[in-house]
Amino acid sequence: MVRAEDAISIYQRLLAAGIQVWLTGGWGIDALLQEQTRPHKDLDVIMLVDDVAPMRELLGRDGYGLGYLWSENRWVADAHGAETATAFVLQDGEGRELDAHAMRLDDRGNGVPAWEAEGLVFERQDLAGEGLIAGFAVRCIAPEMQMACHMGYQLPEVQLHDLELLRERFGVELPVEGASERVVWQPPIEADPMKLNIREAVASDYDDLCALFEEADALHRENLPRIFQKPGGAARGRDYVDGLITDDAVGFFVAQAGDRLVGLIHVMIRESPDVPILTRRRYAVVDTVVVKNEYRRAGIGRALMERAHEWALAEGADSIELNVWEFNQEAIKFYQTLGYKTTSRRMSTRLS
Repeated sequence: MVRAEDAISIYQRLLAAGIQVWLTGGWGIDALLQEQTRPHKDLDVIMLVDDVAPMRELLGRDGYGLGYLWSENRWVADAHGAETATAFVLQDGEGRELDAHAMRLDDRGNGVPAWEAEGLVFERQDLAGEGLIAGFAVRCIAPEMQMACHMGYQLPEVQLHDLELLRERFGVELPVEGASERVVWQPPIEADPMKLNIREAVASDYDDLCALFEEADALHRENLPRIFQKPGGAARGRDYVDGLITDDAVGFFVAQAGDRLVGLIHVMIRESPDVPILTRRRYAVVDTVVVKNEYRRAGIGRALMERAHEWALAEGADSIELNVWEFNQEAIKFYQTLGYKTTSRRMSTRLS
């Protein structure tokens, strides 16, 4: 849960760093009402695309990491050329969540969503809301737009109560669908099957993990049959997988969409050998990353890689490496978008 003091602390941290956010959702409505009317599981914010990377770095120091991506997420380049998520949730170890959606401002000061929300615009007056959380002033999405953002889907009882409070306080009515040509954002609901959760792998995932590994194995067998073959039994025994899960020097994470595991990543910490010609360094190596075929191009691989990067940083690694076979040009292009560059090349030839 996100308490009032948590919401204020996050807002103050971002404000001090020059990162502007507009509160929406439950805390956004309570801020407009200037009182807390119910508990809140998260803090919902709208922010600018160019502030996403510094925000994640800042809150990362407080233990916030990527929890999951919303299905409407799009990856876009920020002002520095870095690929940035635009609809995601950050979580910390205490169960607090920050639900962020990123937009850009046009030359008239209107907010244009960078996530998948065709036709939606936050006009200047929509971004002019002001509120209080426990007496602390915050910027909010204005009451009219808060109402408009609750069109187009079945509202749970708690949100209907929120809107009734807005109507009583500000005299704004819930828009009648079809009464206006204004396009609104329909927020994702909890049952969204593409709500993505990146979590640590556990022993009970074994069968699903084997199915994911097999997708990668089949790709390598098809393209390099002189090197890879189909084993007679299990390619990776339960003891081996359990060892990865329990090894402190291994980060083993899965992507879960609904009740399905749709991806995995396996990353390890390495120390350079004590050889005079080598500098001493602690680095990470991505051993395997897999996303199920039908879930590709949805940002899942990128989310897994980001989780691996966060884990490696927390483990004191100064860099991260991976090996990729030359036939896998799609993977090579993907890694390049994440900033990876070729530092060595392994070559071979057949002997007659």
